[in-house]
Amino acid sequence: MFFGTMVPHIIFQPEDVLFVPLREKTATVRGAVRRPAIYELSGQTTLSDLVGMAGGFLPEADLKKVQITRKDASGERVLIDVFLAGQLEKKLNEFLVQDGDEAEISFLPADVYNKVSIEGAVKNPGNYQWKEGLKISDILKERDLLPDALTENAELIRETDTGAKEIIAFSPQDAVAGKADVSLKPRDRIVIRSKSKPVPKCAITGEVKYPGEYVINSGETVSSLIKRAGGFTDAAYLPGAVFTRVSVKQREKEQLEKFVAEKTATIEKESQRAQGEEEKALIEQSKTLLEQLSKSEVTGRIVVRLSRPSEMQGTADDIALEPGDAIYIPKKPATVNILGEVNHSANIMYRPGAPIEYYIDKSGSFTRNADRKNIFIVKADGTATRNLKQIDCGDVVVVGFLARERSGKIFRDVVQMVYEVSLSIGALKK
Repeated sequence: MFFGTMVPHIIFQPEDVLFVPLREKTATVRGAVRRPAIYELSGQTTLSDLVGMAGGFLPEADLKKVQITRKDASGERVLIDVFLAGQLEKKLNEFLVQDGDEAEISFLPADVYNKVSIEGAVKNPGNYQWKEGLKISDILKERDLLPDALTENAELIRETDTGAKEIIAFSPQDAVAGKADVSLKPRDRIVIRSKSKPVPKCAITGEVKYPGEYVINSGETVSSLIKRAGGFTDAAYLPGAVFTRVSVKQREKEQLEKFVAEKTATIEKESQRAQGEEEKALIEQSKTLLEQLSKSEVTGRIVVRLSRPSEMQGTADDIALEPGDAIYIPKKPATVNILGEVNHSANIMYRPGAPIEYYIDKSGSFTRNADRKNIFIVKADGTATRNLKQIDCGDVVVVGFLARERSGKIFRDVVQMVYEVSLSIGALKK
């Protein structure tokens, strides 16, 4: 029926009985064939026969290999790779199909357990059968590496029992030479990086057990990086952790340049109306501040509240990492910094429970230009608040500037805005 074979016609007569026996041996074909189904086996059946019964391969079939799922003598389901590349007909005709076999064309079933994969700068990326004792050198040879493959550093990505990802760094050149081979587990992924593509890295420094740069995998999160760095030391001050990102820094730089350009134009316009030495002095002061602002280095800081990896995993703060991200965990600071319109900007020793007046007094009190109604605190984690009742170690207290009433309103607003932006940038760098 499948191959169009002619058989002699049988003419039925009265009282004839047609007997259809139970099917015996069967095999299943799934994936990129024209008729995926269960087929009955007759006599010795090759993989070529089975594919033929299924109508042959589809044009989009991956012909590098076919994967057979089979029950072994103990009743366990095992995976068998039949590599077809370069010798398709020979391999199809050599492999004998057994009762209960399931042939998968072009992809692995999601429920298959005993597989490992390799991807990146290799000649034959894909899935491979996992066996007890399998090592990287068993599926990765020196000849398999592409010319631009990074041979010093690669990653083995492993799924733990909890579903989390563990990343193990290894050297491909040492692994293929058998010097530092790594035993594989089911569902392991080997990623070989390319020299032509920048290796995505993040840095974590300060109070972690293993500070340094780490190669990251797509989708890796903050908690994973902290875990790879060995976790925090006993001296770590998590509220003061600083997380910076290159893309955020670039946006901040563009916004700052726009702000400086707009305010420079406004001050130039207002300077033509300035009367009196005091207003002229304020104009010069504003121009100086704007010039300093234009040269300021923005931080690119993102407010992320860190905690132990086990507590942080899956929370809103456990964000995905981007190449160039940097995390710094400081020791617990012992001071509170006072900036702005005080007579002596200084770092004052932190005193638990002390009110803000204590720190202002230790800084020489307010200047005559201080705006006492415009005081805010930049907390150690980078957030800002006008709640002056709670001051913690590492906080920065910022006292605003008050332009004189006799100055024009637009001019006063611009001067105060420039001043506050300058102080805010300075506070975030502390």
